[in-house]
Amino acid sequence: DGRAVLLVPGYYRCPQLCGLVMQGLLQALHEAKVPRRTLRILRVSIDPEDTPATAMARRELDLAYADFLLGAQPADAALELEALIAPAADSARLTRQAGFAYSPLAPASGDSKAELRPRYAHPAAVLVATPQGRVSRYFMGIDFDPPELRLAIAEAAGGRIGGLSDRVALLCAHFDPQWGRHSGAIMNGL
Repeated sequence: DGRAVLLVPGYYRCPQLCGLVMQGLLQALHEAKVPRRTLRILRVSIDPEDTPATAMARRELDLAYADFLLGAQPADAALELEALIAPAADSARLTRQAGFAYSPLAPASGDSKAELRPRYAHPAAVLVATPQGRVSRYFMGIDFDPPELRLAIAEAAGGRIGGLSDRVALLCAHFDPQWGRHSGAIMNGL
């Protein structure tokens, strides 16, 4: 439909960065004054134990924060934000194809049973994709530069991929947390 897609991988019961990534994204969109109708936000869980209920609860929190930032908006300016879950194989395939690596963490000794739910090592990232589904840009961290994000959304909506330096930077996203290093192709290039 000609809109850029912001893909936010993570998991909904994350005790650390996942919520901060989303809040940082919503804050940057607000500061950049990106029109809501120009994009779609897709949160995708990497945790096969997430349920429709955990996804819906997280979506409601995210929408409430967006409404807090933006105040009252006309009905046609609703933020399109989806919180998706999938079987483990499907989310693994999607994130692998998008260049987003993650791995489960073993529970720390002494964790209570309430804290034994799965936790994952993964980058804090937002992926900007074209309407055709090609990754255009990666934004790493929890604090995003509003003008840069606005430009990335406009470029992606036009089907454009970042420049040469962006493409080289995209390669650096291929980090293998299991081994604690970049993929062989990256290491050979370095």
